[in-house]
Amino acid sequence: MRDCSVRGCTKSASGQFGSMCAGHQQRNRRHGDARQDSIRYAEIKPYVVRVEKLIERDKSGKIENGLDKLVAIVREYAEGIVSDFEHGRAMNKHKVAAAKEILTVFLDFTPAQCASVIAGMYLFQDVNEHRFASDRGFTFELVRRFRSISDANIGLYEDGYTGRVRRAYKEIPPKTIEQLGAMLIEGFKRFVAHVRLHEQRKAELEREARALQEEGFASVQEESHD
Repeated sequence: MRDCSVRGCTKSASGQFGSMCAGHQQRNRRHGDARQDSIRYAEIKPYVVRVEKLIERDKSGKIENGLDKLVAIVREYAEGIVSDFEHGRAMNKHKVAAAKEILTVFLDFTPAQCASVIAGMYLFQDVNEHRFASDRGFTFELVRRFRSISDANIGLYEDGYTGRVRRAYKEIPPKTIEQLGAMLIEGFKRFVAHVRLHEQRKAELEREARALQEEGFASVQEESHD
């Protein structure tokens, strides 16, 4: 029997034609890459809050108004997909399911909240690139974090051992995740680009400030030795 194809794994490949063990097959299905670890909301929360504060600081309200219009465009696109399907038009079932997922989250949260989670994931990636095994792994984690903010995507089940009711994330097919990820990335790419550029400029200013301070203190020390 062949070994799992994932580097470092010593378990046997699952099934006659499988190249990975059962555990890595499951991770590949859930997270988009057999090497991808789950990104918890607690990890990206500081970055999400950073984006939310950036939106709040715009007293003109233009950023928020722009997000309202952006989400309206994405919502209209998703509603069109669902409507075409319901009226009998031949559609990719995973694209339809992805459109419904987006509408579910949009129903419960404001455009600013949705956009903050998406942009927050990108800011997290910028600082923690090593946490993502591949672009596909990032896309899957982006979708998981986006969906998990809505309770509609969280199920309840009874633990067979303790009898306690627990919460669990509702999984969706990988092809649906791919479609949903493509819609989110395309729909919010300009907002994300603006947020990342703002953060880059802010970091540059902070580096310049530190450099000037270091030069100033060095100059003071030199004068004190004279």
